[in-house]
Amino acid sequence: LEGTVVSMAAIGFFVDVGATSLGTVSRKHMGAGAKNPSDFVKIGQKVQVRVFSIVRDSLTLTMDAPASSFEGLDSSTWLRAVVLQIMDYGAFVAVWPPSDNRTKDCLVPLAQISAFKRRHGSVTVGQELKVRCVSVDVAQDKVKVSVLPPAGGVAGGAANASARGDAALAPRSAPASAGTDLVP
Repeated sequence: LEGTVVSMAAIGFFVDVGATSLGTVSRKHMGAGAKNPSDFVKIGQKVQVRVFSIVRDSLTLTMDAPASSFEGLDSSTWLRAVVLQIMDYGAFVAVWPPSDNRTKDCLVPLAQISAFKRRHGSVTVGQELKVRCVSVDVAQDKVKVSVLPPAGGVAGGAANASARGDAALAPRSAPASAGTDLVP
């Protein structure tokens, strides 16, 4: 669905898609950890969006990849991800599906992050890692990912990327201002 950015607010920006009311793209629906809407889009810019939800007259739009972009992936396929935010219960990562240049924000649970840290060291905001898709719920637009290898599989994550010579996915430190380290 194509629309035009008509205004911006602290929560995100508003898009005219030809409906009776403007659609809202909140910061969390901009994709790839976008924080400031004015750094992401400009008023008058044409954007590709999809409907996330409709409640009464409120149209919520998203620019991230739909969960359907991850359908049919083998659970042993490793995907590129970047740590966006670290919380007490896990880490949010932006994940690139193989056939889309938009990202999907996914949660890696704390238990997996803790296990990953024991094997590979710290996890920081801005760090690139490998994740694999373990389930897809298209109806809820949710994708569950893991940084741990499948049972009997080859380890993924940042350390294995280094071993494979994949420098782009090897661990790297985020700038000091980017965030804090996860403490299990």
